[in-house]
Amino acid sequence: MIRRDFLAVSASGGIALIAGCTSNNLNSSPAMPEADTPPEELLPDPLDGWERTNTREIGGGFGPETGIETGQAGTYTPDGDVGYELGVYRFESESATTEIASEIEEQGELYNFIYAVQRGNFIIGGSHSGGTDQNLKSLLANSSVLTEQYLTENNLL
Repeated sequence: MIRRDFLAVSASGGIALIAGCTSNNLNSSPAMPEADTPPEELLPDPLDGWERTNTREIGGGFGPETGIETGQAGTYTPDGDVGYELGVYRFESESATTEIASEIEEQGELYNFIYAVQRGNFIIGGSHSGGTDQNLKSLLANSSVLTEQYLTENNLL
């Protein structure tokens, strides 16, 4: 009787452990940012061996009629020679952001960005000079609100 109870508890514990390991898979949706999150909080941490060399507030060339509230840019370098430029733009509403995202998709460009995606009331994107598209995607995916899969499936460009 004791042996049967032990096996039942062990089996259920093993199932819970396995379920816990598989619930946080790589294909899960990234977290949605709160509407009032400061854009600098959405800039990703540098990848291992990289450095964020500059951050600055930006308006992004979007006029006030677009509903832009604020933006933040960050420059990242893995070796001092290659540069990766990221931008996070916060708009006053998700509907205003959706309108801008539609325009970006129709025009097929946002500055010289290679990736640009909408997350709630934010547009997040980036470019590189002398780097690789894959490294850019990995850097962007280092943000708490993006994954590589999300970038691939939702790129506006």
